[in-house]
Amino acid sequence: MDWIKMNKMEFYSHVGCLEKEKIDGQNFIISIELGFENEILGCKTDKLEDTSDYSVIFNEVKDLVESSSDNLIEYLAQKIADKVFEVDKKVDRVVVTVEKPNAPIDGCFKSMDVVITRDRK
Repeated sequence: MDWIKMNKMEFYSHVGCLEKEKIDGQNFIISIELGFENEILGCKTDKLEDTSDYSVIFNEVKDLVESSSDNLIEYLAQKIADKVFEVDKKVDRVVVTVEKPNAPIDGCFKSMDVVITRDRK
């Protein structure tokens, strides 16, 4: 299986269960791994049409995340996975990580994360 990784993309959104999160918003860090059952044809042809155009996926995910006001990062991760499959028919598997570095928790931590793996149905 071949992979394209889109790492640590930062977006501002209003996802969260608390009213303060809905009003003020916060930064989220999104990483996406695009999995291909067979080798990526672009490895041999050097043509953009033979791979996934990650700039298109980036822009779609950016629009989705920045316009979201969901409660759970789990729900946001699923929406991102669904969007990737909708946008790029070449992708067979997607791994989505949503990091919430400013989760409203009193304590020392780097981020609270959710990671989901989905296969094209």
